[in-house]
Amino acid sequence: VVTLGLGVAAIVASGMATAGFLDMDPKFYVGAEVQTTKNKVTKEINGYAFDDSIKLSKKSSMAAGFLFGVQLNEFVATEMGYTGFSKSKTDGEFTQGNDKITYNFENKMSNMYLDVLGMFPVSHESKLIASVGVGKLKTKLSGSIGDDSLSEISGENSLDDFTKSKMGMRVGFGGQYNMTDECAVRLMVRYQKGNKFIKDVTSLGLGLTYTFA
Repeated sequence: VVTLGLGVAAIVASGMATAGFLDMDPKFYVGAEVQTTKNKVTKEINGYAFDDSIKLSKKSSMAAGFLFGVQLNEFVATEMGYTGFSKSKTDGEFTQGNDKITYNFENKMSNMYLDVLGMFPVSHESKLIASVGVGKLKTKLSGSIGDDSLSEISGENSLDDFTKSKMGMRVGFGGQYNMTDECAVRLMVRYQKGNKFIKDVTSLGLGLTYTFA
C-alpha cells in the first residue's frame, strides 16, 4: 500500500511540475458521489476468533457522500469530503455441541478524507485523475451471540479499541468528463486502509461536480 501510495504521489507531483505549481488560478467546486464498496472484514477481536460461519459485517455495501474542492490550476486540485455507508446488519445461527446459537450484528460506517488530485487532460472535455490522501474511517459495531452482547464477549475496552476511528492512506485512479464548463461527471476507483475491524475499503464511485465561475 505504501509503495502504491508513493507511486500515486509521484504521479500527482509530476502533474504539479508539469503545470508549474505556482501558476495557480483557483476555482472552487462542490460535488456528490455514489459508491459501491468492498470491505475486508476481520474475523478476530483482540484474540477472540469467530467461526467462519459468523459474519460480523457485510463484505460489500453502498455509500454516498459529498465533497468540496479547489481546482488550483488545470492539473492540480485538492478535495475534502464525507462518505456515509449503508448500515450493515447480519444475523444467523451456528451449532455449538448440541445447541443452535443465534447471532446478530449491526455495523455503522462513515469516512472523512482529504485528497490531492493530479489531473491530466486527454482532450478538451476529458482528463485522467490520480489521487493520494488520507481518510479517517469510523465504525460502530454492536450485537450479540446467544444471550451475550458483543462487548461482554470481547470486553468493552477491547471492542472500543477494535472499532475506533483510524487515519489511513488512500489512493485513487479514474477519469472525468466535462459536460459543460461548470458541470463534470467522474468515475473513480479508490483504496483506503481502515482500522482493526474493517481492514481496508475498495470502492467504485460515480460522481458529479459543479465548478463555480
